[in-house]
Amino acid sequence: MLGNILADGVDVHRCLAAQALGRIGGEDTLQPLITALLDEDEDVRTDAAEALVRLADPRAGQQLLENLLGDPCAEVKIAAIEALAKLGDNSVIPWLRRIVAGRDEEIVWDEQEFYSSGWDDWVDIQIAAVKGLAELGVGEAVPDIIAAMADEAGQDMTEVAFKALARMGEPGIQALAGILDDPSARLRRRAATALASSQIEGARDYCAGALIDTAPEVRLAALRGMAAGDAADSRLEPLLRDPDAGVRAAAITLCAVHYVDQLSVAIADDAIQVQLAGLIVIAGLSTASSDEALSDQALLAAVRDRLTGETAAAAARAFAALARGGAMAELTGMLQDVDRPEADRLGALQGLAAIGGGEAVAALVAVVDDKDRPIRLEAMSALGKLAVQDQIWPNEAGSALIAALG
Repeated sequence: MLGNILADGVDVHRCLAAQALGRIGGEDTLQPLITALLDEDEDVRTDAAEALVRLADPRAGQQLLENLLGDPCAEVKIAAIEALAKLGDNSVIPWLRRIVAGRDEEIVWDEQEFYSSGWDDWVDIQIAAVKGLAELGVGEAVPDIIAAMADEAGQDMTEVAFKALARMGEPGIQALAGILDDPSARLRRRAATALASSQIEGARDYCAGALIDTAPEVRLAALRGMAAGDAADSRLEPLLRDPDAGVRAAAITLCAVHYVDQLSVAIADDAIQVQLAGLIVIAGLSTASSDEALSDQALLAAVRDRLTGETAAAAARAFAALARGGAMAELTGMLQDVDRPEADRLGALQGLAAIGGGEAVAALVAVVDDKDRPIRLEAMSALGKLAVQDQIWPNEAGSALIAALG
């Protein structure tokens, strides 16, 4: 039925039929979709090509290649590239390399497209070709991609190209490693990001070199990329003391849970953003880590000292995580102090909620009718969570919440 609609229906119905056949799959869907690659309507051809990407059947390879070379529609070409790359069809490799190099004369293009719409779809086809070469792992195409990036008359395709190079084996990794010496910090940053994300052996070792780059944004990119793979990598530890505050703050956020002994240094840092990063990490420590950190009296004292000013709210949550019941009195007083900034009181409230227990519930109940609406809402929300966490019902938190809502 769908095959008949694809062959003889009106154009809108043919498009829908092609899409449906691609989702359904199966032996009977292949030939109608291959035939539809020759449809007079470019939208139908595009939908058929995209459906064949889903099917990934090698028998469609020849017609897809013919569409890549002879169909003027950019969307069809892009879908054909994606399908052929997914199929692992090596016959497309020479053509993809030629597309990366430029608008090859042996390939049919829509010459009127630029003049009618003001946008040349060839740039999208070139990007698709780069991605296709990466999917096929064509290491010998690395120089083609490097040359395309260096073309001053071409588009800026460095982001796409770097991601592709990171998938193209040792040649791609070597190319990215070479770019780490480029004068442009922007290119070095993108190369570091690509190397960190690569699954190819040795890529992270090259990326580690970017951890000592002269530009903070490059060090930051390398840090983020490597921490995403292994935040406990010992090569990241020196960035906890990086000369740039932004890098230090990121290192604390990403890695400090593995270096609890460095948290007191972070809390005492001159930069507020580093202090806040350390406090946020402390607030999120697991119980085991909290017990270890609690034995560090310098850390506990440093957190207590931050219960004022810009760091007060974050410090309240961190103090609760470290001191647990020992923080109850100070946080309750902080919550009850109506002259405190609202953000500080909310931090204290959240710290008390994290501690839990009867004293915390009593402190929360005391502010369910507070003059500040955010305090009231946060208190009721916290009571609700504590009520659910308690295995016994009725419980104090639940009863207090019901009374407040009544």
